[in-house]
Amino acid sequence: MELLDSFSLTLVSSNTVETAEIHRLQSPNEKLAIACKTQEEWSQFRTQILNNNIIPYLDALDESSALLLIQNHLGEDHHWDWQNKALQTYCNSSYDWFVLNTPHGIQGLLLTYHPTHSDVESGNVFYIDFLASAPWNRETPSNQPRLRGVGSGLVIS
Repeated sequence: MELLDSFSLTLVSSNTVETAEIHRLQSPNEKLAIACKTQEEWSQFRTQILNNNIIPYLDALDESSALLLIQNHLGEDHHWDWQNKALQTYCNSSYDWFVLNTPHGIQGLLLTYHPTHSDVESGNVFYIDFLASAPWNRETPSNQPRLRGVGSGLVIS
């Protein structure tokens, strides 16, 4: 992993500062390892939300309300499979992976795609394919965020 940036993020609950590092993942093995670790850590948190804040209420809801409840508590990216994304982009040099870590684990992932040179400006065009903050960093009806600025930290760096 290549260290690209180091900066501070504020813990929302205590206003204390936590060091964050952004790394660019270099090898296919790093991409797959981080994807697997992310999938595991984030899924554990989402399972708790499902068990405590979604499953007990599903029987009383129509399909539309149930889908809204799920999205409100888990976010629009709840179905993303980071392992599958890593396998699909495993050896494709057009994709770059970036991870934001703190001492408490993976806080965010950014997957970019850079297929071509820009026709308008010098340099390359790149697209943000996937950007996600860890589910515990999102404000939802069941969760107050631990850290703010993870997504913007990934994009700005």
